[in-house]
Amino acid sequence: LTMKTTNENIFLVLDKTCEGKKKVSWEQIVEAVKESGMVIKNWMKVRNVLQWFINHQRLTRTSDLRVEEYIIS
Repeated sequence: LTMKTTNENIFLVLDKTCEGKKKVSWEQIVEAVKESGMVIKNWMKVRNVLQWFINHQRLTRTSDLRVEEYIIS
Protein backbone atom coordinates (compact mmCIF):
# COMPACT_ATOMS: atom_id res chain seq x y z
CA LEU A 1 0.00 0.00 0.00
CA THR A 2 1.55 3.25 -1.15
CA MET A 3 0.00 6.59 -0.37
CA LYS A 4 0.86 9.52 -2.63
CA THR A 5 3.00 12.09 -0.83
CA THR A 6 0.78 15.18 -0.77
CA ASN A 7 0.13 17.80 1.89
CA GLU A 8 -3.43 16.49 2.09
CA ASN A 9 -2.28 12.92 2.79
CA ILE A 10 0.29 14.09 5.33
CA PHE A 11 -2.49 16.11 6.99
CA LEU A 12 -4.74 13.02 7.13
CA VAL A 13 -1.98 10.88 8.67
CA LEU A 14 -1.17 13.55 11.28
CA ASP A 15 -4.86 14.01 12.07
CA LYS A 16 -5.33 10.24 12.49
CA THR A 17 -2.14 9.96 14.58
CA CYS A 18 -3.45 12.60 17.01
CA GLU A 19 -6.92 11.04 17.27
CA GLY A 20 -7.85 10.07 20.82
CA LYS A 21 -4.46 11.01 22.27
CA LYS A 22 -3.42 13.73 24.70
CA LYS A 23 0.16 13.92 23.41
CA VAL A 24 2.00 12.95 20.24
CA SER A 25 5.74 12.79 19.63
CA TRP A 26 7.74 13.49 16.48
CA GLU A 27 8.76 9.79 16.53
CA GLN A 28 5.08 8.74 16.46
CA ILE A 29 4.45 11.10 13.55
CA VAL A 30 7.46 9.74 11.61
CA GLU A 31 6.33 6.14 12.28
CA ALA A 32 2.75 6.87 11.15
CA VAL A 33 3.94 8.58 7.95
CA LYS A 34 6.25 5.65 7.14
CA GLU A 35 3.46 3.12 7.87
CA SER A 36 1.16 4.98 5.47
CA GLY A 37 3.49 4.00 2.64
CA MET A 38 4.37 7.57 1.71
CA VAL A 39 7.90 8.04 0.46
CA ILE A 40 9.26 11.18 2.08
CA LYS A 41 12.28 12.66 0.33
CA ASN A 42 12.21 15.86 2.36
CA TRP A 43 10.88 15.70 5.94
CA MET A 44 10.41 19.50 5.88
CA LYS A 45 7.25 18.74 3.92
CA VAL A 46 5.90 16.87 6.97
CA ARG A 47 7.17 19.62 9.29
CA ASN A 48 5.31 22.23 7.20
CA VAL A 49 2.03 20.36 7.76
CA LEU A 50 2.93 19.98 11.46
CA GLN A 51 3.43 23.77 11.57
CA TRP A 52 -0.10 24.21 10.16
CA PHE A 53 -1.44 22.17 13.12
CA ILE A 54 0.53 24.41 15.50
CA ASN A 55 -0.57 27.65 13.80
CA HIS A 56 -4.22 26.56 14.01
CA GLN A 57 -3.93 25.69 17.73
CA ARG A 58 -4.46 21.97 17.12
CA LEU A 59 -1.04 21.12 18.62
CA THR A 60 1.18 22.85 21.17
CA ARG A 61 4.83 21.97 21.73
CA THR A 62 5.48 20.73 25.28
CA SER A 63 7.93 22.69 27.43
CA ASP A 64 10.23 19.65 27.75
CA LEU A 65 13.10 20.42 25.38
CA ARG A 66 14.63 16.92 25.72
CA VAL A 67 11.81 15.38 23.70
CA GLU A 68 9.83 16.66 20.76
CA GLU A 69 6.27 16.19 21.91
CA TYR A 70 3.05 18.04 21.23
CA ILE A 71 -0.09 18.42 23.32
CA ILE A 72 -3.22 17.87 21.29
CA SER A 73 -5.85 20.60 21.66
